[in-house]
Amino acid sequence: MLFEYIKKRKRFPAILERLGLRKMHFTIPNDAYLIWVHSVSLGETKASLAYLDKIKDSIPNCYLIASSTTTTGLNEAKKNLPFAKHHVYLPVDFSWIFNKLFKEIKPKLLILTETDYWYQMLKQAKKHGAKILLINGKLSESSFKRFKRVKFFANRLFCLFDKLCVQNKEYKNRFEILGVDSKSIEVTGNLKFHPHIELLDQAYTESWKKHFAISPNQTVITIASTHDPEEKLLLESLQKVWSHLSFKILLAPRHPERITQISKLLNELNIPFQKMSEISNDIPRTEKLILIDQMGVLPLCYKLSDLAIIGGSFVSHVGGHNVLEPIFYDIPVFFGPHMQSQKDMKKLITNHRCGQEVTIETLDQAILQALENPNFLGYMKTHIHSLKESLQNSLEFTWEATSRFL
Repeated sequence: MLFEYIKKRKRFPAILERLGLRKMHFTIPNDAYLIWVHSVSLGETKASLAYLDKIKDSIPNCYLIASSTTTTGLNEAKKNLPFAKHHVYLPVDFSWIFNKLFKEIKPKLLILTETDYWYQMLKQAKKHGAKILLINGKLSESSFKRFKRVKFFANRLFCLFDKLCVQNKEYKNRFEILGVDSKSIEVTGNLKFHPHIELLDQAYTESWKKHFAISPNQTVITIASTHDPEEKLLLESLQKVWSHLSFKILLAPRHPERITQISKLLNELNIPFQKMSEISNDIPRTEKLILIDQMGVLPLCYKLSDLAIIGGSFVSHVGGHNVLEPIFYDIPVFFGPHMQSQKDMKKLITNHRCGQEVTIETLDQAILQALENPNFLGYMKTHIHSLKESLQNSLEFTWEATSRFL
């Protein structure tokens, strides 16, 4: 990490604080109930929002510190956790860093979301009197295999938790095999499945339709969370449909730092486009695609769209992303065959017939069918309501399992 910082300084913001070489300054009232919550990145942060809202409403003197591993996670926390007193990058997992930090601030509660288990962080929190919770917990097959090789360490690590709320029985079984007491593990469902909808009123969305030059009868497709080379693969496939059907694409890559690379690709493919940040309503508009180069606007994109295509699922090394989020905004979703990291989401979508798995080779025909046959999209939309209703329970189950520790 230090070598990478010296070589590429921008890769590790707040490097001195993360290495314990510069003090993190927290001014904490004496009567504060201090909670430290850690989420790895964007998805984990979003999944925890509704739960943390309940904590805020239940504990008047709650003093929340939110940490993230990535910049996208930190930005999401800043945007959606305004009641947190501090948003910080997680320090490096050295005993002397966390011992000094937790000795000073003395958190009452440490909450980890989903994964990212750091031994010294947990050990020092426990040493200084904190209760430790895992919410929305998971243990992937690859992580499980690694922990099995060092079962003695895994047992020491996971037994530091006072309560582990996990997404499904499979994860519960894995923790039990590693030696965790089954009484401390509870299956509470996946908080990512709990609808967390950003409300957007009609006037607001209509103003954005005008800004994006979306005509009243024009179909809009959001392509979200793409990785290299998915943009090229997806757009080349859709160009076959563009030749005789009119629709507009809102393209939101997973990593905004790739905008320059994708702009070059769009020029090579001769696709007229505008970057969202550069749109001007003072000039004639002919673009077929809007490149989303701003963070936090996916809810708006989904609200303006008729269907969504979710990336990370057309390349084998990613394993898929959150295919439920478009469903929360009442639009069907298409995704690729590589959903190994999101098996539960894939199962929900396909079982409720709110979306469809496609390949790059079949994408154009699937989109053609969806756009030419109004009944096709309508059929999927009729099933969305029942799916959304079935997803309400994970938050309540998690709260019931953990509230006694607050």
